[in-house]
Amino acid sequence: MKNNTQQGDDPIIRVLTSIFRGTLKLIHALAALYDVEFSEHRSKALLSALLGSSASVVHAPKVAGVFKLLPVSAPLAVLSCSGLNAATTYAVGKVFILHFATGGTLLDFDPKAMQEYFFEQFSAQAVSAEAADSAAPTSYAGIKP
Repeated sequence: MKNNTQQGDDPIIRVLTSIFRGTLKLIHALAALYDVEFSEHRSKALLSALLGSSASVVHAPKVAGVFKLLPVSAPLAVLSCSGLNAATTYAVGKVFILHFATGGTLLDFDPKAMQEYFFEQFSAQAVSAEAADSAAPTSYAGIKP
């Protein structure tokens, strides 16, 4: 029997990797927009540091929920975290926009210094997503769902 994790076939790893790659593409696009030299290696390190320092606070409840569902439902649990992933990507984008707009580069980016701003942006996006969910209509053409 093959070990799926070693083969790269683990759905959780694939989802998390695709999210990470998407966020790297965002940083690359922002760097191009602000005429900042892009380094994939440096960006990976900075993104890991920024997300890693916030992972225990931001993602701990979702990660704990995923591990409770192992082994059968874990891929579905990770996929259901789309709102969390969207808020994280939004916050990372806002952090790099602020940094690049003030003349920063990937060489002078300090993840610890940007952590508070990251949390502010993440929280704002998470609250706005919750508000949008609560504003969903309870009736569609007079028919209750």
